[in-house]
This record gives sequence, C-alpha cells and structure tokens, in this order.
Amino acid sequence: MYMIIDWYEQVDGQPLTCIIQVNSEELRNTGARIKLPDYLYVAKDISDMEEFKPRTLARLDYRMDPEIMKLTRIE
Repeated sequence: MYMIIDWYEQVDGQPLTCIIQVNSEELRNTGARIKLPDYLYVAKDISDMEEFKPRTLARLDYRMDPEIMKLTRIE
C-alpha cells in the first residue's frame, strides 16, 4: 500500500488529501478491505467528489464547502 499526500496551502480551506494506492490483485486474493491505522483520521472519502479533483482545486474561484471545512477541524 502506498499513500500520496497533497496539501493545498493556497486553496480555500487548505485541503489535505491522501491517495491510497493498493495492489488490486493482492486485495482480490485476500478478499479483505483496506484497514487504515488507528492514528489516521479520515474526514471524508472524496474519491468521486468533483469538488476535490485537481482541475476544480486549481480554479481561482474555488471555495471549499463550509460543511466539509468543519470536518477538517480536529479538536
């Protein structure tokens, strides 16, 4: 499993994204789902969300949804 982390410092809400890449053949053989370590907090699965695709984040008028921004504030 590989993780690629991107932080968009200059983007509204400063989103931090993580791409988790797994070997699909290995995943199929085990029949297991991905289990993340307990110390990782996942605010939202953004895999299919248009608002977090690079072309959207790159727009000058991009504004993060306030409800999603609330999820990124860890207390």
